[in-house]
Amino acid sequence: MITKEYKLKLKNSNLIQLLLDKDNISPLESILDNESQYLKKIQNLKDSQALDFGPKLNKVDLKAEFFSVKEEVDRFLGVSDVAQPSCDYYSIFKPDISTVPLLGMYGFGALCTIEGLLKFPYDPANAFFGIILLQNAFFLHIIERGSSRYNLLTRSIIMSPLHKYRADVIPVVGHEYAHHVQRRKLSLSLLPKRSYFDEGHARGVQRFIANSYRNKENNEAFMYDYLDLSVAELRVTYQWMCKKLEIAPSKSLLKIETATRYRKQTGHSIGNTLFLLYETRLGKGIYKDLIDGSFEFKKVY
Repeated sequence: MITKEYKLKLKNSNLIQLLLDKDNISPLESILDNESQYLKKIQNLKDSQALDFGPKLNKVDLKAEFFSVKEEVDRFLGVSDVAQPSCDYYSIFKPDISTVPLLGMYGFGALCTIEGLLKFPYDPANAFFGIILLQNAFFLHIIERGSSRYNLLTRSIIMSPLHKYRADVIPVVGHEYAHHVQRRKLSLSLLPKRSYFDEGHARGVQRFIANSYRNKENNEAFMYDYLDLSVAELRVTYQWMCKKLEIAPSKSLLKIETATRYRKQTGHSIGNTLFLLYETRLGKGIYKDLIDGSFEFKKVY
């Protein structure tokens, strides 16, 4: 049974304390080096067009793939009574906590612009205000449709249209479904802010799904997006840890090329780094233990 005391251990401050340990640096350097070498191998395959990312998934295909991913994640996390959330591609016309205000901005911006231009005498201030609103709405729209996410209020998975090829979509679906399991199995009302736990756990599930499909279908394409993200996250967190612990970082590990760019650590990068360190030492069973409340938050190395 999940206790309040266990949930308090998921606080960001506690996870940071576990991560910022000099004994974690050497294992992290080894992990980062191994992941980087693997990424370089897959990058070469991609450059030579030897990776098969599969077909584009329409909405029907997405739902079918999600059902299979859900079953695999449930087995991995040892859960069996998690209601299936909806899973669909992002659309500004679907009511959501982000789409409704965005539509309002578009509508009000258009109204102000038209009114300012057509009004007699001409009202440049109103037209200019409307154009600014439309520009802001457009940029927010690009940001919103550019990332997949789990919507806590509607308990639904919203996939970015940018994730459209099968090998791209499947690991991300696993990541977002992990957030659904977290919220169904861990009482939200008792949890403090816990983005490091959320994202580190979900990244571990994403890694498992990417590896699982890679092995089942003998297709390295399932690993490409995950590895590019993970190496970027490990690198920026490694650099941050070295600075905090006053340790000189390995220059060669900071030169790794990734498509993903990070200037500073994030909830994803910190959580991913900590739980990958734990996974490397204790095995993949940690993700099930983290959900059922049996994980021991102790010194990693």
